[in-house]
Amino acid sequence: MNDNNNIDDMILPLANSNEDLETISNNFFKPLFDVKKFEIRSEVKRDKGIDFHIELKIENNKKQNVYSNFRFAIQLKSTDSKKTNMDGSISIQLDTSNINYLLNNSMPAFYVLYSNKTNTFYFESVNDFARSLNNKNSDWNLQPSHILRFSRKLDKLGIEEMYKLTLKKGRFNRTVNEHIFEKTNLVNSQDKLIIDSDLNVTSDAEIRRLIENVGHVFINEGKWKDIVSIHKKATGNVATTARYNLVLGIASYYCGNMIEALGFLKSATKLKTELSEDLINHSLFFETLVKYSIGLLSDEEYDKRMRELENSDNLGLYIKLEKAKNDFLDSVSDNSSKEYNRYVEAVQNIMNDPKANENIILNARCELMYFEGNKNNIDYLQGIAMINAIEQEFGPNLILRQEAFTEFFQANEIWSKNVQSLKKEANETKNYFAYFTTIICEVRVTFEFESFTDLVFLEQELPGSPRLGEPDRKPTFDKMLEKITHACNYFNQIGHIENVVASLTTKYEIHHYLKDFETAKSILDEVENIIEAYDLNEQRTKVQILKKNGTNYEQFKALKDNIFNSINNNKTNFEDLRSKMILMDDEERKIKRILNANDLHIHLFPIGYFVFPESKKDFVYEILNINQEARKIFDSMFGIVIPIANICYNPITQEGPVNGNLAETGFESWQNIYRIRKAFFENKFYRNENIPG
Repeated sequence: MNDNNNIDDMILPLANSNEDLETISNNFFKPLFDVKKFEIRSEVKRDKGIDFHIELKIENNKKQNVYSNFRFAIQLKSTDSKKTNMDGSISIQLDTSNINYLLNNSMPAFYVLYSNKTNTFYFESVNDFARSLNNKNSDWNLQPSHILRFSRKLDKLGIEEMYKLTLKKGRFNRTVNEHIFEKTNLVNSQDKLIIDSDLNVTSDAEIRRLIENVGHVFINEGKWKDIVSIHKKATGNVATTARYNLVLGIASYYCGNMIEALGFLKSATKLKTELSEDLINHSLFFETLVKYSIGLLSDEEYDKRMRELENSDNLGLYIKLEKAKNDFLDSVSDNSSKEYNRYVEAVQNIMNDPKANENIILNARCELMYFEGNKNNIDYLQGIAMINAIEQEFGPNLILRQEAFTEFFQANEIWSKNVQSLKKEANETKNYFAYFTTIICEVRVTFEFESFTDLVFLEQELPGSPRLGEPDRKPTFDKMLEKITHACNYFNQIGHIENVVASLTTKYEIHHYLKDFETAKSILDEVENIIEAYDLNEQRTKVQILKKNGTNYEQFKALKDNIFNSINNNKTNFEDLRSKMILMDDEERKIKRILNANDLHIHLFPIGYFVFPESKKDFVYEILNINQEARKIFDSMFGIVIPIANICYNPITQEGPVNGNLAETGFESWQNIYRIRKAFFENKFYRNENIPG
């Protein structure tokens, strides 16, 4: 044995620089991870490509750190090379077998590279690396190895990213396991699990329960798009119950998807034994609305079905409210005030009904508010027209003007307070549907007043008071457009297509009135595109009428022009009739008349006294068109007093002046007066001018 014990000369195992580097990298790697959040476990036995398993520690509800069993894998690489790529990244060659090995585990995995020269760690997600390989070449698995370019530094942000990704993936796996465990207990064996790109897990059963439990709440809150969106996350097996189909049918109707709505509602009807009577009526109601909207029901069939549902609880009040509005709009009467009062009474009865909930009351108040504002406008316009007519005859009248303005401003102040109160209540109760519906009505009433008063205004100037210049109304119209745009955006957001069309149509009318025809046309094009996209038959008809008859302003202007043209024409015709009657008077004065004892006198109001033979009495009744009851009265008066026949009326139903000149209804009345005067002249029933008028 050699006695030389000098250790420097001993033959010993050689040190391995790679092993040294591995030790260095291991020693520097572990301190990067906070022990409060991570538990690092080294893979020491039969390592097949994983160096560390790192478990997350999470904080529970008691603020205690607990082990989660949510883990991620680390394959640690190291390099002593100074060589980098042009972009500063460092390239490492990886075996395809190792990539596949890491991908085969359900937990996240990361490649980590330690650069000894810069004492820096880099990392890359195995999933992200595999995804980039697949994007470049779907056959990447056939290659023995691939180059990974490390560029992301493993700093605090990188470690936090690892933590969040592992926590998300861990919760995902736990949820999937729970669903698999519950799978055998599902009511519908066809229910499936749904996993989205963000690893959110749900099932048909969960979606069905959600829609059935809160669907009607969502509908009342106007969250129709949310309902449809939730439904679209499920598979085609989800719509298996009546309540689910009913909720989806209603939501689809409000979103304008009529064909889809009809399918859901028909399915709900088939399963109606699962529904209460009230929900069955809801299903029938919306199915009727859908069929009518797409033209599958006639007006008669629609009205018949609505009458059948009118007495149902809760739902019947909505039908009665709609019926009251339609009856009022369809009413044609000389007494519009009477029709309006009847409508107000009907709406108030609905609001006072014990079954009326907050929604129906708010809807009723909103509709009533619109018609109240509309009536204020019409009353004002009629008042101005009446003042113009009186002032044309008698000159400017300051008292009448003050009365008209005071009456309107008082009524409008009450209306404005009601509008603000309604909006405040809707906002406080978070009934944004009612709030923005009120906005639409408010804008329509305001626009109606601003545009119509362009056409009807006081025509005569007060002495000493020159007409004021035109006020700047641009801020008013800008505010209207701002409000209607907000309403349109809201209804578009929740998917209420009918109100989207209503708000866009109002915008169209405002821009058209302001002569911004280019913007108006683009809005109308948008409306027509929506109608075609959703196949809205009822709205299509309304737009066709709008294009054919013009805007409300244009229709009102045409009506005003026709009335004035008619007045001018009638004025010319009236002068013609008056001239002819004067000629008759002149001809009669040339004739020597002898009164007989049997002659009868009659006062033809408003043109004077006339005489005729008693034998011609029945003939005179025929000329005057006096009914049988009134003839008896005239018979009893002849020989005692001179009876009066108001010949503005046709027929004449009573003796006397009967409202006097107020009975005149325009040129038609004078045509009747001329007819009678001519018949009396031709039959020699002459005027008696000796009787004082």
